[in-house]
Amino acid sequence: MCNLSMARGPDGIKILYESNRDNPQSWYFQGEVDSRMKLRGGAATAVVLPQNPDGSYCLSQNQDVYIAIETNDKGGIISKNQLVSSAKGFMRNNRDWRSIEQHGYFLIDPSNDNPDASIIFTAHTADPYASYPNTCLGQGYHFQVFRDGTSRFAKSLWYPSGYLYTPKKSLLASLDGRWVGFKFVCIVVKLGVVKLEVYVDEGYLTNNWQPLDTITDQGGWGGQELSLDIEEREYNACGGTTDQVLDMGAPNVAFAWRGFSDEDGICFDKLGIREVGPKQSITDLPVQRASGFGSQKVKFGVQPEKPAYYSGDSENFAETDRD
Repeated sequence: MCNLSMARGPDGIKILYESNRDNPQSWYFQGEVDSRMKLRGGAATAVVLPQNPDGSYCLSQNQDVYIAIETNDKGGIISKNQLVSSAKGFMRNNRDWRSIEQHGYFLIDPSNDNPDASIIFTAHTADPYASYPNTCLGQGYHFQVFRDGTSRFAKSLWYPSGYLYTPKKSLLASLDGRWVGFKFVCIVVKLGVVKLEVYVDEGYLTNNWQPLDTITDQGGWGGQELSLDIEEREYNACGGTTDQVLDMGAPNVAFAWRGFSDEDGICFDKLGIREVGPKQSITDLPVQRASGFGSQKVKFGVQPEKPAYYSGDSENFAETDRD
């Protein structure tokens, strides 16, 4: 059973969910690009990032940035077929990230005037920006928050054109010029059921975590004749169903931000990831509830006329392929 906790991790950030898995994995940013990090964009070649007087860090925003954190165990073979990996419970091996609690604090320069600038949390992915022919490694669950405070969830069945978005919600005031912390929790409740939760701390390291939004994927999210690939065929390009629940573990968890430049950048602090929950599944999951924190079952699909990759829709964060 996964119990809500008020303990703190080694970075001083409160833990919401405990883990009783044998040797649970975790990762905390220590100011260095370590062996488990894959960092693209900005200061990708830096080994040690310069620290600000308040203890935070900034990356040069010459291009979009994402930071992927790999598990300790790098062995095994990745399965690209989603039905196979779902049956096994993992994409690579049984040490993949499966149920996780991910957090970070962010400060957006108020001079930013790009309405599509956003911060993205990603779970259950092998590579959120995988390139052809490995597009099936780009699966994942995502939480995206824009600089104006609007947010949404997304599920990518593959990258770059297999994205399904929930409608945007206005749950926060603008993020401009203030520190805001986010926790993204991805829980595999059982086979075929994955629960996503988001918590917010509207301050700098104040540890006042409040529930923001939640969604449960148990089928139906994308199951309306999905036709997102270039040939308009109605199928999942990665072997799963068109509403595949991504209940398998994956070797990477990622942070990303898009739409920021050197002049209107973003700073961050206390990036961390922890495994939560028991060894196999969570059958009794307690949930914090507060005003405005509604639980919904996903029973819809978002099907654009063309995938964002081909239409150049700047609002979607899957608009271009990457190396």
